[in-house]
Amino acid sequence: SGFAVDSTPPFLASFSPEEGRWVRNFTVPIHINVSDAGGTGVDASTIEYRTSVYGDDKGAYLAWALVDGGEDGEYVELDLAPSLAEGTANFVQFRFKDLAGV
Repeated sequence: SGFAVDSTPPFLASFSPEEGRWVRNFTVPIHINVSDAGGTGVDASTIEYRTSVYGDDKGAYLAWALVDGGEDGEYVELDLAPSLAEGTANFVQFRFKDLAGV
């Protein structure tokens, strides 16, 4: 019997809007593409995000929230629209795992 090993974690393949871009609304439409090409595939149920309107200080982020709507696969594309603040101190972080748990 055979088996496969997947020790490579998935990664954020694309994100929009681009870093540093100005938008007009406080609710910012964000599109992400998470990739685990060549691996077991992205576990869509583990994709989470958190936001900060006070810069990239770890203590400034809100709690992690699930991004709903994706299906497991090599690539998972999702849209979300978090509320942010005026200015340049807005940050969004993501975390996710593949189907191997990496």
